[in-house]
Amino acid sequence: MRAYAGALALGLIASDWFILCIFMLSMFLALAKRRSEMILFLSDPSRQRKVLQDYSLELLNQMLSIVTAVSLTSYSLFALQADKAHNEMSMMMTIPFVIYGMMRYLYLIHIKGMGGKPEDVLLRDKGILWTCILFSFVVIFLRDL
Repeated sequence: MRAYAGALALGLIASDWFILCIFMLSMFLALAKRRSEMILFLSDPSRQRKVLQDYSLELLNQMLSIVTAVSLTSYSLFALQADKAHNEMSMMMTIPFVIYGMMRYLYLIHIKGMGGKPEDVLLRDKGILWTCILFSFVVIFLRDL
């Protein structure tokens, strides 16, 4: 709903690929938070929320892998569709930033134990922050060409 509302506010039409991409990104962040929460209470599972008792760390990792792949695919198809609609290649140039950003986030989740608070990751990790800044710059700069 927010994706549609945001597109309408900007006077744009939200494509199916865009909506799928936003949904998958939301799933990615939610699974990362669940994984972080599960690890936090591994030593005392009784402190976990009841719903986490139905999951395992391995299952959450597999779900994250699937959602990552679908997110990258849907974003790539969104970028391709947007470029074809406008006869340009600007959005295709953003795909490497999206790939790096998701891979960096996976690294932070699995190696650094982050992911419980996505807003903290965005503000504290220079790799993620710079990726977002460069992504935005490329979108704005290439759009105005």
